[in-house]
Amino acid sequence: MLLLVWMGRNNRHHGKAVWSPYAAAKFVTKMVEDVWQIYQKENKKARLSVKWQPPDDGVLKLNTNAAFDASKCTGGTGAVLRNSRGILLRAQARWYDQVEDVYQAEAVAIRDGMTMAKQVGTTKLVVESDNVTVINMMNTNEDHALTTSSTLQGTREPSAPD
Repeated sequence: MLLLVWMGRNNRHHGKAVWSPYAAAKFVTKMVEDVWQIYQKENKKARLSVKWQPPDDGVLKLNTNAAFDASKCTGGTGAVLRNSRGILLRAQARWYDQVEDVYQAEAVAIRDGMTMAKQVGTTKLVVESDNVTVINMMNTNEDHALTTSSTLQGTREPSAPD
């Protein structure tokens, strides 16, 4: 819009034709529509369709998540175990009255889920969680926090059922 005002000022100053208010409004409307179209195209490209992917045949997939209330130091965990066809084998949710932080909550969710998977008798398991930090700790054996690392101890590989 400022460009339009500047162009009108220059045209008037140099004795050229000046746009009518209608023509100016139409020009601005077209510019806004163009910007809107550009935004919509970029926004559509940025959207990802994330959907659950099954594991390979003979492998089970464990999806876990946790919730943490920092004001009360409480939290809950959830775990879902599915086979390669997506069939639900087991699911669970648990509440914890004492949780140190979100990382511990996520680690507990993974630990609980792996315990559940062990009860089913699987030794081939894919674990998915939305907490990259905890997953990286599991994959690299790093001990970032005492509470989290002790929670994850023994969860890096499922063992045969007892």
